[in-house]
Amino acid sequence: SRGLGDVYKRQDQYWRDGRWQDMEIIREEIYIEGQDEPEIHLVRLTDRGPVLSDVAAAGNLATYHIDAGETGAARLSTRVVSLSWTALQPTGMFNAIFDLNRSRNLSDLRAALSQWDVPGQNIVFADRLGNIGYQTTGRHPVRTSHQGQIPGSAADGEGWDGSVPFDMMPGIINPEKGYIVTANNPVIAPDYEYLLGLDFANGYRARQIAERTEALGSDITPGDFQSIHADVYSLHAEELLDLLLTIDPPSADRAWVAVKARYSEEYADPERAEALREEDLAFIESALSLFDAWDYRLAGESPAAALYSLIWRELYTLALGDEGRGRLFGGVSTMESLLYVMTDDPSHPLWDNRESGDVEDMEDILQLALIEGIFQARERLGKRTNRWRWDDLHTIEFRNASLGESGIGIVERLFNRGPYPVDGGPSTVNVSHYRSSGDSFATTASSSQRSIMDPVNPSNSRFIHPTGQSGHPFNRHYADYVDDWREVKYHPGRWTREEVEASARGRRLLLIPR
Repeated sequence: SRGLGDVYKRQDQYWRDGRWQDMEIIREEIYIEGQDEPEIHLVRLTDRGPVLSDVAAAGNLATYHIDAGETGAARLSTRVVSLSWTALQPTGMFNAIFDLNRSRNLSDLRAALSQWDVPGQNIVFADRLGNIGYQTTGRHPVRTSHQGQIPGSAADGEGWDGSVPFDMMPGIINPEKGYIVTANNPVIAPDYEYLLGLDFANGYRARQIAERTEALGSDITPGDFQSIHADVYSLHAEELLDLLLTIDPPSADRAWVAVKARYSEEYADPERAEALREEDLAFIESALSLFDAWDYRLAGESPAAALYSLIWRELYTLALGDEGRGRLFGGVSTMESLLYVMTDDPSHPLWDNRESGDVEDMEDILQLALIEGIFQARERLGKRTNRWRWDDLHTIEFRNASLGESGIGIVERLFNRGPYPVDGGPSTVNVSHYRSSGDSFATTASSSQRSIMDPVNPSNSRFIHPTGQSGHPFNRHYADYVDDWREVKYHPGRWTREEVEASARGRRLLLIPR
Protein backbone atom coordinates (compact mmCIF):
# COMPACT_ATOMS: atom_id res chain seq x y z
CA SER A 1 0.00 0.00 0.00
CA ARG A 2 3.00 2.27 0.30
CA GLY A 3 3.96 4.61 -2.54
CA LEU A 4 7.22 4.38 -4.43
CA GLY A 5 8.67 7.21 -2.36
CA ASP A 6 8.16 5.21 0.84
CA VAL A 7 9.95 2.16 -0.50
CA TYR A 8 12.76 3.72 -2.52
CA LYS A 9 14.87 5.82 -0.19
CA ARG A 10 17.80 7.77 -1.64
CA GLN A 11 21.08 6.04 -0.91
CA ASP A 12 24.08 8.38 -1.05
CA GLN A 13 26.67 5.65 -0.77
CA TYR A 14 28.18 3.19 -3.24
CA TRP A 15 30.11 -0.05 -2.94
CA ARG A 16 33.78 0.24 -3.82
CA ASP A 17 36.87 -1.73 -2.80
CA GLY A 18 34.91 -3.91 -0.40
CA ARG A 19 33.20 -1.13 1.54
CA TRP A 20 30.48 1.51 1.32
CA GLN A 21 31.75 4.96 0.38
CA ASP A 22 29.95 8.30 0.53
CA MET A 23 28.93 10.03 -2.67
CA GLU A 24 29.79 13.68 -3.15
CA ILE A 25 26.62 15.76 -3.38
CA ILE A 26 26.47 18.96 -5.45
CA ARG A 27 23.44 21.24 -5.05
CA GLU A 28 22.43 22.85 -8.35
CA GLU A 29 20.04 25.82 -8.35
CA ILE A 30 18.31 26.26 -11.71
CA TYR A 31 16.53 29.60 -12.13
CA ILE A 32 13.54 29.58 -14.47
CA GLU A 33 11.82 32.66 -15.86
CA GLY A 34 8.52 33.31 -14.11
CA GLN A 35 9.45 31.41 -10.95
CA ASP A 36 10.51 33.19 -7.77
CA GLU A 37 12.38 30.21 -6.38
CA PRO A 38 14.92 28.10 -8.26
CA GLU A 39 14.48 24.43 -9.04
CA ILE A 40 16.82 22.42 -6.84
CA HIS A 41 18.66 19.45 -8.29
CA LEU A 42 21.08 17.34 -6.29
CA VAL A 43 23.86 15.76 -8.32
CA ARG A 44 25.40 12.61 -6.85
CA LEU A 45 29.03 11.93 -7.73
CA THR A 46 31.02 8.73 -7.41
CA ASP A 47 34.67 8.11 -8.22
CA ARG A 48 33.28 6.78 -11.53
CA GLY A 49 31.50 10.00 -12.43
CA PRO A 50 28.06 11.54 -11.85
CA VAL A 51 24.93 9.44 -11.40
CA LEU A 52 22.92 9.63 -14.63
CA SER A 53 19.95 7.57 -13.56
CA ASP A 54 18.71 10.30 -11.19
CA VAL A 55 17.63 12.29 -14.25
CA ALA A 56 17.26 9.55 -16.85
CA ALA A 57 14.91 7.02 -15.28
CA ALA A 58 12.56 7.40 -18.24
CA GLY A 59 15.39 6.25 -20.47
CA ASN A 60 15.64 2.96 -18.57
CA LEU A 61 18.97 3.84 -17.00
CA ALA A 62 17.31 3.33 -13.64
CA THR A 63 15.11 0.26 -13.43
CA TYR A 64 12.58 -0.47 -10.74
CA HIS A 65 11.38 -4.04 -10.43
CA ILE A 66 10.17 -6.51 -7.84
CA ASP A 67 12.65 -9.18 -6.78
CA ALA A 68 11.80 -12.25 -4.74
CA GLY A 69 14.03 -12.48 -1.70
CA GLU A 70 15.08 -15.61 0.17
CA THR A 71 11.78 -15.59 2.04
CA GLY A 72 9.78 -15.13 -1.13
CA ALA A 73 8.72 -11.63 -0.09
CA ALA A 74 8.66 -9.03 -2.84
CA ARG A 75 10.89 -6.04 -2.50
CA LEU A 76 11.74 -3.07 -4.72
CA SER A 77 15.28 -2.92 -6.07
CA THR A 78 17.02 -0.16 -7.97
CA ARG A 79 19.92 0.06 -10.38
CA VAL A 80 22.06 3.18 -10.32
CA VAL A 81 24.11 4.13 -13.38
CA SER A 82 27.03 6.56 -13.29
CA LEU A 83 29.18 7.79 -16.15
CA SER A 84 32.95 7.85 -16.12
CA TRP A 85 34.15 9.96 -19.05
CA THR A 86 37.55 11.43 -19.80
CA ALA A 87 35.90 14.69 -20.87
CA LEU A 88 34.67 15.18 -17.29
CA GLN A 89 38.22 15.11 -15.95
CA PRO A 90 40.74 17.99 -15.83
CA THR A 91 42.21 18.52 -19.29
CA GLY A 92 45.67 19.31 -20.58
CA MET A 93 44.29 20.40 -23.97
CA PHE A 94 45.06 24.08 -23.56
CA ASN A 95 48.61 23.44 -22.44
CA ALA A 96 49.03 21.12 -25.43
CA ILE A 97 47.89 23.83 -27.87
CA PHE A 98 50.08 26.50 -26.27
CA ASP A 99 53.12 24.21 -26.38
CA LEU A 100 52.38 23.13 -29.96
CA ASN A 101 52.46 26.76 -31.03
CA ARG A 102 55.91 27.11 -29.42
CA SER A 103 57.36 23.83 -30.73
CA ARG A 104 60.68 24.21 -32.56
CA ASN A 105 61.45 20.57 -33.30
CA LEU A 106 59.92 17.10 -33.28
CA SER A 107 60.82 16.51 -29.62
CA ASP A 108 58.95 19.66 -28.58
CA LEU A 109 56.00 18.63 -30.72
CA ARG A 110 55.72 15.14 -29.23
CA ALA A 111 55.99 16.55 -25.72
CA ALA A 112 53.12 18.91 -26.51
CA LEU A 113 50.99 16.13 -28.01
CA SER A 114 51.50 13.96 -24.92
CA GLN A 115 49.26 16.48 -23.08
CA TRP A 116 46.48 16.31 -25.69
CA ASP A 117 43.84 14.27 -23.89
CA VAL A 118 40.25 15.13 -24.88
CA PRO A 119 39.11 14.73 -27.55
CA GLY A 120 41.56 12.28 -29.09
CA GLN A 121 42.68 13.23 -32.58
CA ASN A 122 44.69 11.98 -35.54
CA ILE A 123 47.56 14.48 -35.77
CA VAL A 124 49.77 14.78 -38.86
CA PHE A 125 52.74 17.12 -38.95
CA ALA A 126 55.64 18.22 -41.12
CA ASP A 127 58.55 20.64 -40.87
CA ARG A 128 60.69 22.62 -43.28
CA LEU A 129 63.49 20.06 -43.03
CA GLY A 130 61.30 17.47 -44.77
CA ASN A 131 60.26 15.45 -41.72
CA ILE A 132 56.71 14.12 -41.66
CA GLY A 133 54.85 12.32 -38.89
CA TYR A 134 51.61 11.01 -37.47
CA GLN A 135 50.49 10.67 -33.86
CA THR A 136 47.35 9.38 -32.17
CA THR A 137 46.40 11.45 -29.14
CA GLY A 138 43.90 11.17 -26.32
CA ARG A 139 43.45 9.80 -22.85
CA HIS A 140 42.25 6.25 -23.51
CA PRO A 141 41.22 4.31 -20.40
CA VAL A 142 42.53 0.81 -19.79
CA ARG A 143 39.44 -1.15 -18.77
CA THR A 144 39.71 -4.06 -16.38
CA SER A 145 37.26 -6.47 -17.99
CA HIS A 146 34.94 -4.97 -20.61
CA GLN A 147 35.02 -2.61 -23.60
CA GLY A 148 32.75 0.17 -22.40
CA GLN A 149 29.98 -0.41 -24.93
CA ILE A 150 27.47 -1.15 -22.18
CA PRO A 151 27.49 -0.29 -18.47
CA GLY A 152 29.73 -2.44 -16.31
CA SER A 153 29.15 -3.60 -12.75
CA ALA A 154 31.14 -1.70 -10.13
CA ALA A 155 30.33 -4.44 -7.61
CA ASP A 156 32.15 -6.93 -9.86
CA GLY A 157 35.21 -4.71 -10.01
CA GLU A 158 34.74 -3.48 -13.57
CA GLY A 159 36.32 -0.10 -14.11
CA TRP A 160 39.43 1.72 -15.29
CA ASP A 161 43.03 0.88 -14.53
CA GLY A 162 44.83 4.00 -15.66
CA SER A 163 45.18 5.04 -19.30
CA VAL A 164 47.18 3.94 -22.34
CA PRO A 165 50.77 5.27 -22.00
CA PHE A 166 51.57 7.92 -24.60
CA ASP A 167 54.66 6.02 -25.73
CA MET A 168 52.42 3.07 -26.59
CA MET A 169 50.05 5.13 -28.74
CA PRO A 170 50.22 4.62 -32.52
CA GLY A 171 52.58 7.03 -34.25
CA ILE A 172 55.21 7.17 -36.95
CA ILE A 173 57.90 9.57 -38.17
CA ASN A 174 59.37 9.54 -41.69
CA PRO A 175 58.00 6.22 -42.97
CA GLU A 176 60.03 4.59 -45.70
CA LYS A 177 57.25 4.91 -48.28
CA GLY A 178 57.45 8.69 -47.97
CA TYR A 179 53.85 9.55 -47.16
CA ILE A 180 51.22 9.09 -44.43
CA VAL A 181 47.49 8.50 -44.92
CA THR A 182 44.87 8.93 -42.23
CA ALA A 183 41.13 9.04 -42.95
CA ASN A 184 39.43 7.96 -39.70
CA ASN A 185 40.42 4.36 -40.50
CA PRO A 186 41.83 1.95 -37.89
CA VAL A 187 45.52 2.65 -37.25
CA ILE A 188 46.44 -0.38 -35.14
CA ALA A 189 47.34 -3.99 -35.88
CA PRO A 190 45.00 -6.79 -34.73
CA ASP A 191 47.46 -7.76 -31.99
CA TYR A 192 47.71 -4.26 -30.47
CA GLU A 193 47.32 -4.75 -26.72
CA TYR A 194 45.08 -1.76 -25.90
CA LEU A 195 41.54 -0.76 -26.88
CA LEU A 196 41.52 2.67 -28.53
CA GLY A 197 37.97 2.49 -29.84
CA LEU A 198 35.48 0.42 -31.77
CA ASP A 199 33.85 2.91 -34.12
CA PHE A 200 36.24 3.55 -37.01
CA ALA A 201 35.54 4.36 -40.64
CA ASN A 202 36.16 1.55 -43.08
CA GLY A 203 39.30 1.69 -45.21
CA TYR A 204 37.87 2.82 -48.56
CA ARG A 205 38.89 6.48 -48.26
CA ALA A 206 42.36 5.68 -46.93
CA ARG A 207 42.91 3.10 -49.66
CA GLN A 208 41.89 5.53 -52.41
CA ILE A 209 44.21 8.25 -51.04
CA ALA A 210 47.09 5.77 -50.89
CA GLU A 211 46.48 4.52 -54.43
CA ARG A 212 46.28 8.06 -55.78
CA THR A 213 49.47 9.03 -53.95
CA GLU A 214 51.34 5.97 -55.20
CA ALA A 215 50.28 6.74 -58.77
CA LEU A 216 51.54 10.33 -58.51
CA GLY A 217 55.04 9.29 -57.44
CA SER A 218 57.47 11.66 -55.76
CA ASP A 219 56.83 14.82 -57.79
CA ILE A 220 53.52 15.90 -56.23
CA THR A 221 52.18 19.43 -56.59
CA PRO A 222 49.55 21.36 -54.63
CA GLY A 223 47.28 20.83 -57.63
CA ASP A 224 47.65 17.07 -57.20
CA PHE A 225 46.52 17.34 -53.59
CA GLN A 226 43.60 19.46 -54.72
CA SER A 227 42.62 16.66 -57.08
CA ILE A 228 42.80 14.13 -54.23
CA HIS A 229 40.64 16.36 -52.01
CA ALA A 230 38.05 16.47 -54.79
CA ASP A 231 38.14 12.73 -55.47
CA VAL A 232 34.65 11.16 -55.44
CA TYR A 233 35.62 7.73 -56.79
CA SER A 234 33.74 5.05 -54.84
CA LEU A 235 35.58 1.79 -54.27
CA HIS A 236 32.45 0.48 -52.60
CA ALA A 237 30.36 1.22 -55.70
CA GLU A 238 32.87 -0.69 -57.82
CA GLU A 239 32.59 -3.73 -55.54
CA LEU A 240 28.80 -3.56 -55.30
CA LEU A 241 28.33 -3.29 -59.06
CA ASP A 242 30.39 -6.45 -59.54
CA LEU A 243 27.66 -8.23 -57.57
CA LEU A 244 24.62 -6.41 -58.94
CA LEU A 245 25.49 -6.75 -62.60
CA THR A 246 25.57 -10.55 -62.35
CA ILE A 247 21.76 -10.39 -62.17
CA ASP A 248 19.95 -10.80 -65.48
CA PRO A 249 16.96 -8.37 -65.38
CA PRO A 250 14.45 -10.72 -67.06
CA SER A 251 15.25 -13.37 -64.42
CA ALA A 252 14.28 -11.01 -61.62
CA ASP A 253 10.54 -11.78 -61.90
CA ARG A 254 10.24 -12.75 -58.25
CA ALA A 255 11.73 -9.44 -57.16
CA TRP A 256 9.53 -7.54 -59.60
CA VAL A 257 6.41 -9.29 -58.28
CA ALA A 258 7.45 -8.50 -54.69
CA VAL A 259 7.77 -4.75 -55.17
CA LYS A 260 5.51 -3.72 -58.06
CA ALA A 261 2.29 -3.41 -56.05
CA ARG A 262 3.81 -0.68 -53.90
CA TYR A 263 4.03 1.73 -56.80
CA SER A 264 0.76 1.45 -58.71
CA GLU A 265 -2.74 0.07 -58.28
CA GLU A 266 -2.78 -0.65 -62.01
CA TYR A 267 -1.07 -3.98 -61.37
CA ALA A 268 -4.34 -5.31 -59.90
CA ASP A 269 -5.71 -5.67 -63.45
CA PRO A 270 -4.12 -8.87 -64.89
CA GLU A 271 -4.14 -7.65 -68.49
CA ARG A 272 -2.74 -4.25 -67.55
CA ALA A 273 -0.22 -5.92 -65.24
CA GLU A 274 1.22 -7.98 -68.11
CA ALA A 275 1.71 -4.84 -70.22
CA LEU A 276 3.26 -3.06 -67.27
CA ARG A 277 5.55 -6.02 -66.72
CA GLU A 278 7.00 -5.65 -70.20
CA GLU A 279 7.37 -1.89 -69.70
CA ASP A 280 8.99 -2.39 -66.31
CA LEU A 281 11.50 -4.96 -67.51
CA ALA A 282 12.44 -2.71 -70.43
CA PHE A 283 12.82 0.21 -68.03
CA ILE A 284 14.95 -1.89 -65.68
CA GLU A 285 17.23 -2.83 -68.56
CA SER A 286 17.44 0.82 -69.64
CA ALA A 287 18.23 1.97 -66.09
CA LEU A 288 20.95 -0.66 -65.67
CA SER A 289 22.56 0.49 -68.92
CA LEU A 290 23.57 3.63 -66.99
CA PHE A 291 26.24 1.49 -65.34
CA ASP A 292 27.77 0.39 -68.68
CA ALA A 293 30.13 3.35 -68.94
CA TRP A 294 30.02 4.57 -65.33
CA ASP A 295 33.37 5.48 -63.82
CA TYR A 296 32.18 4.79 -60.23
CA ARG A 297 32.37 8.48 -59.35
CA LEU A 298 29.68 9.94 -57.10
CA ALA A 299 29.62 13.16 -59.11
CA GLY A 300 26.59 15.38 -58.62
CA GLU A 301 25.57 15.30 -62.27
CA SER A 302 25.83 11.49 -62.54
CA PRO A 303 22.61 9.52 -63.21
CA ALA A 304 24.41 6.25 -62.38
CA ALA A 305 25.54 7.61 -59.00
CA ALA A 306 21.91 8.40 -58.12
CA LEU A 307 20.76 4.91 -59.11
CA TYR A 308 23.62 3.19 -57.27
CA SER A 309 22.84 5.13 -54.09
CA LEU A 310 19.14 4.23 -54.16
CA ILE A 311 19.89 0.55 -54.81
CA TRP A 312 22.55 0.52 -52.09
CA ARG A 313 20.19 1.96 -49.48
CA GLU A 314 17.55 -0.62 -50.36
CA LEU A 315 20.15 -3.39 -50.15
CA TYR A 316 21.34 -2.72 -46.62
CA THR A 317 17.83 -1.86 -45.42
CA LEU A 318 16.46 -5.17 -46.72
CA ALA A 319 19.39 -7.17 -45.36
CA LEU A 320 19.95 -5.48 -42.01
CA GLY A 321 16.89 -3.39 -41.14
CA ASP A 322 15.11 -6.34 -39.55
CA GLU A 323 18.08 -7.06 -37.25
CA GLY A 324 17.51 -3.87 -35.26
CA ARG A 325 13.74 -4.23 -34.96
CA GLY A 326 13.23 -1.93 -37.90
CA ARG A 327 16.04 0.45 -36.93
CA LEU A 328 19.43 0.26 -38.57
CA PHE A 329 22.43 0.15 -36.29
CA GLY A 330 25.36 2.33 -37.26
CA GLY A 331 26.00 4.67 -40.17
CA VAL A 332 26.34 4.00 -43.88
CA SER A 333 30.06 3.30 -43.46
CA THR A 334 29.18 0.56 -40.93
CA MET A 335 26.70 -0.91 -43.42
CA GLU A 336 29.47 -1.07 -46.03
CA SER A 337 31.72 -2.95 -43.63
CA LEU A 338 29.01 -5.45 -42.66
CA LEU A 339 27.98 -6.16 -46.25
CA TYR A 340 31.66 -6.56 -47.21
CA VAL A 341 31.90 -9.44 -44.75
CA MET A 342 28.50 -10.90 -45.64
CA THR A 343 29.25 -11.17 -49.37
CA ASP A 344 31.77 -13.92 -48.58
CA ASP A 345 28.86 -16.07 -47.39
CA PRO A 346 25.80 -15.89 -49.71
CA SER A 347 23.79 -17.91 -47.16
CA HIS A 348 24.76 -15.80 -44.14
CA PRO A 349 21.71 -15.56 -41.82
CA LEU A 350 21.87 -11.77 -41.90
CA TRP A 351 20.83 -11.84 -45.56
CA ASP A 352 17.43 -13.22 -44.57
CA ASN A 353 14.79 -10.53 -44.13
CA ARG A 354 12.88 -12.06 -41.24
CA GLU A 355 9.93 -9.72 -41.76
CA SER A 356 9.14 -11.09 -45.24
CA GLY A 357 7.91 -14.54 -44.24
CA ASP A 358 10.35 -16.18 -46.68
CA VAL A 359 13.98 -17.20 -46.25
CA GLU A 360 16.22 -15.09 -48.49
CA ASP A 361 19.85 -15.50 -49.42
CA MET A 362 22.24 -12.97 -50.93
CA GLU A 363 20.94 -13.29 -54.50
CA ASP A 364 17.34 -12.82 -53.35
CA ILE A 365 18.19 -9.61 -51.50
CA LEU A 366 20.30 -8.33 -54.39
CA GLN A 367 17.39 -8.86 -56.79
CA LEU A 368 14.91 -7.17 -54.48
CA ALA A 369 17.23 -4.23 -53.86
CA LEU A 370 17.93 -3.86 -57.57
CA ILE A 371 14.27 -3.66 -58.57
CA GLU A 372 13.27 -1.57 -55.55
CA GLY A 373 16.09 0.92 -56.18
CA ILE A 374 15.12 1.33 -59.85
CA PHE A 375 11.45 1.80 -58.96
CA GLN A 376 12.49 4.38 -56.34
CA ALA A 377 14.57 6.25 -58.92
CA ARG A 378 11.68 6.34 -61.37
CA GLU A 379 9.30 7.61 -58.71
CA ARG A 380 11.65 10.25 -57.29
CA LEU A 381 13.57 11.35 -60.38
CA GLY A 382 11.25 10.59 -63.30
CA LYS A 383 11.25 8.23 -66.26
CA ARG A 384 14.02 9.94 -68.25
CA THR A 385 17.04 8.17 -66.84
CA ASN A 386 19.53 10.41 -68.62
CA ARG A 387 18.22 13.34 -66.58
CA TRP A 388 18.72 11.71 -63.21
CA ARG A 389 21.28 13.47 -61.03
CA TRP A 390 22.88 12.39 -57.76
CA ASP A 391 22.83 15.95 -56.43
CA ASP A 392 19.07 16.15 -56.94
CA LEU A 393 18.98 13.74 -53.99
CA HIS A 394 22.22 14.59 -52.20
CA THR A 395 22.36 18.13 -50.82
CA ILE A 396 23.77 20.05 -47.88
CA GLU A 397 22.26 22.77 -45.72
CA PHE A 398 24.32 24.88 -43.35
CA ARG A 399 22.18 25.43 -40.27
CA ASN A 400 23.07 27.87 -37.53
CA ALA A 401 23.47 25.96 -34.29
CA SER A 402 21.28 28.30 -32.25
CA LEU A 403 18.90 30.63 -34.08
CA GLY A 404 18.93 28.41 -37.15
CA GLU A 405 17.07 25.81 -35.10
CA SER A 406 14.59 28.27 -33.58
CA GLY A 407 11.50 26.92 -35.32
CA ILE A 408 10.70 30.44 -36.55
CA GLY A 409 10.71 30.33 -40.32
CA ILE A 410 11.83 33.89 -41.03
CA VAL A 411 14.67 33.61 -38.50
CA GLU A 412 15.84 30.26 -39.87
CA ARG A 413 15.83 31.63 -43.42
CA LEU A 414 18.01 34.49 -42.22
CA PHE A 415 20.61 32.37 -40.42
CA ASN A 416 20.65 29.17 -42.51
CA ARG A 417 22.01 28.67 -46.02
CA GLY A 418 21.03 26.05 -48.56
CA PRO A 419 20.27 23.37 -49.41
CA TYR A 420 23.05 23.18 -52.01
CA PRO A 421 23.77 20.24 -54.33
CA VAL A 422 26.98 18.36 -53.44
CA ASP A 423 29.16 15.54 -54.77
CA GLY A 424 30.56 12.53 -52.94
CA GLY A 425 29.38 9.98 -50.44
CA PRO A 426 30.22 8.39 -47.08
CA SER A 427 33.33 6.54 -48.32
CA THR A 428 34.74 8.85 -50.98
CA VAL A 429 37.79 11.01 -50.26
CA ASN A 430 35.60 14.07 -50.73
CA VAL A 431 33.43 12.72 -47.96
CA SER A 432 29.76 13.52 -47.50
CA HIS A 433 27.76 11.41 -45.05
CA TYR A 434 24.00 10.92 -44.97
CA ARG A 435 21.71 9.04 -42.60
CA SER A 436 21.55 5.28 -42.98
CA SER A 437 17.77 5.21 -42.44
CA GLY A 438 14.87 7.16 -43.90
CA ASP A 439 14.37 8.56 -47.39
CA SER A 440 16.71 11.55 -47.27
CA PHE A 441 20.22 11.70 -48.68
CA ALA A 442 20.82 15.13 -47.14
CA THR A 443 24.38 15.57 -45.90
CA THR A 444 24.83 15.10 -42.16
CA ALA A 445 28.62 15.49 -41.98
CA SER A 446 31.30 16.57 -44.42
CA SER A 447 34.77 18.13 -44.51
CA SER A 448 34.92 21.05 -42.09
CA GLN A 449 38.20 22.28 -43.57
CA ARG A 450 40.57 21.43 -46.40
CA SER A 451 44.17 22.54 -46.18
CA ILE A 452 47.27 22.16 -48.36
CA MET A 453 50.26 23.25 -46.30
CA ASP A 454 53.78 24.12 -47.47
CA PRO A 455 56.21 23.95 -44.51
CA VAL A 456 59.09 25.43 -46.53
CA ASN A 457 57.05 28.37 -47.81
CA PRO A 458 53.99 28.81 -45.57
CA SER A 459 52.70 31.61 -47.80
CA ASN A 460 52.23 29.01 -50.52
CA SER A 461 49.66 27.23 -48.33
CA ARG A 462 45.96 27.34 -49.05
CA PHE A 463 42.74 26.39 -47.28
CA ILE A 464 38.96 26.46 -47.50
CA HIS A 465 36.11 25.76 -45.13
CA PRO A 466 32.33 25.93 -45.61
CA THR A 467 30.20 29.07 -45.20
CA GLY A 468 32.53 32.04 -44.55
CA GLN A 469 34.72 33.99 -42.18
CA SER A 470 31.94 36.03 -40.56
CA GLY A 471 29.27 34.82 -38.16
CA HIS A 472 27.01 37.79 -38.92
CA PRO A 473 24.24 36.91 -41.41
CA PHE A 474 24.22 40.43 -42.89
CA ASN A 475 27.98 40.40 -43.52
CA ARG A 476 29.09 39.68 -47.09
CA HIS A 477 31.57 37.10 -45.73
CA TYR A 478 28.86 35.07 -43.93
CA ALA A 479 28.54 32.49 -46.73
CA ASP A 480 30.90 33.60 -49.50
CA TYR A 481 33.04 30.44 -49.19
CA VAL A 482 30.21 28.01 -49.92
CA ASP A 483 30.65 27.72 -53.68
CA ASP A 484 34.45 27.53 -53.46
CA TRP A 485 34.11 24.80 -50.82
CA ARG A 486 31.64 22.84 -52.94
CA GLU A 487 33.90 23.11 -56.01
CA VAL A 488 37.05 22.25 -54.00
CA LYS A 489 38.73 25.58 -54.57
CA TYR A 490 40.93 27.36 -52.04
CA HIS A 491 41.87 30.70 -50.56
CA PRO A 492 45.49 31.62 -49.90
CA GLY A 493 46.92 31.38 -46.40
CA ARG A 494 48.27 34.72 -45.14
CA TRP A 495 51.32 34.10 -42.94
CA THR A 496 53.30 37.33 -42.79
CA ARG A 497 52.11 40.63 -41.38
CA GLU A 498 52.74 42.28 -44.74
CA GLU A 499 50.49 39.76 -46.53
CA VAL A 500 47.74 40.15 -43.95
CA GLU A 501 47.77 43.95 -44.07
CA ALA A 502 47.89 44.00 -47.86
CA SER A 503 44.91 41.68 -48.19
CA ALA A 504 42.94 43.66 -45.59
CA ARG A 505 42.90 46.67 -47.95
CA GLY A 506 42.82 49.14 -45.12
CA ARG A 507 40.15 47.40 -43.06
CA ARG A 508 41.28 46.80 -39.50
CA LEU A 509 39.49 45.66 -36.34
CA LEU A 510 41.05 46.94 -33.12
CA LEU A 511 40.30 45.21 -29.82
CA ILE A 512 41.09 47.73 -27.07
CA PRO A 513 41.07 46.64 -23.39
CA ARG A 514 38.82 48.69 -21.10
